[in-house]
Amino acid sequence: MAKVNFEQSVIISFNYGNDSLDPLHRLGDRLSYLLDQSDAGYYDGHELALDNADGAIFLYGRNAETVYKLIEPELDKVDWMHGAEVTLTFGSNQNAKRIEFTLEKI
Repeated sequence: MAKVNFEQSVIISFNYGNDSLDPLHRLGDRLSYLLDQSDAGYYDGHELALDNADGAIFLYGRNAETVYKLIEPELDKVDWMHGAEVTLTFGSNQNAKRIEFTLEKI
C-alpha cells in the first residue's frame, strides 16, 4: 500500500513489562493486518524501552479517528494495553488538533 496522504496519527503509549517481545509482535501483526485490509492506514511499528517497561505504537492514516475505531477492539483484548495513553492527531503540523485519552477496560 502506498503511504501517501496519511498525515493523521494514532500514538499509543503503554506500560509493557513482559520479558518476551512475542505479545507485542503479535499485536503489531494484527494491527498491521487490519489496517492493510481496510486501506485506512498503516502500522509504522513500535518503540520499547531497553528494560521492556514501556513503549509506544505508531499508526498513520487519512483519518485518525477511523484508524482508532478500527483497532480499538484488538487493543481491548490485550491486558497490558489497559491504562495506555492514546493521542489522535488530526494533521501533520504543530497546530494540528489533538485528542488525548486513557484506554480503560469496559
